[in-house]
Amino acid sequence: MAKITSENKKDIQFDIKELNLRDRGKFNNLYHKAELSEPLDWTSFAECCLIATKFTEDELNEFTDIDTILIAKECYFIVNKKKIEEIKLRINVQISLHGIQKVNTFPNEFPYVALSPYTGNDVTFDSIDDVYRVIFECYNECKQKGFDRVGEALYEQALMFVNMDKLIDENSQMRIREYQFCKDFNCPPYPSLKETPAEVVDEFTIIQEEMIQFSTKGKNG
Repeated sequence: MAKITSENKKDIQFDIKELNLRDRGKFNNLYHKAELSEPLDWTSFAECCLIATKFTEDELNEFTDIDTILIAKECYFIVNKKKIEEIKLRINVQISLHGIQKVNTFPNEFPYVALSPYTGNDVTFDSIDDVYRVIFECYNECKQKGFDRVGEALYEQALMFVNMDKLIDENSQMRIREYQFCKDFNCPPYPSLKETPAEVVDEFTIIQEEMIQFSTKGKNG
């Protein structure tokens, strides 16, 4: 069950469908089209809601335009959970490379209020999911603008609104240690490439990309 806080400060709860590959592709294409439009393409946001939720057109028509956009954004966040895992891994590589900040800038407990680098407005962070929602928006902006140092950009933006220790992810850290072990001892994670899960190959590629970019920072002018 997903939930947003409406324009009128009321909770709206809704179910999100399990999308097949075709529907997820259609949803993402519509969402990206809506995000890049100016003014915002409300019709595409509404179509996203119809694809991803169980709302009917009549039910959706009861919400304000802003509510519809907020519902579409929450759907996008949940439908694209795999991208969240990529974001966690990229940021955790950066944390491993930079180390944990010694002084916490923000409260250690939720909720707290901080400035979102994406919107420039104060945001109340009630949980770590709220933190990743903002980071996810920053990630999409990086991709749209063609940034090649995605992890570095996300790390630097996250410093503006969350303490880094909140973003340490044990699964990501374990994968980074596995990558480092394989590299240091020149051994593959599995007996052969054929036996190596695609997920491990993808994650090792992301880690390598982040580490190479970090090591070459400032060397290319």
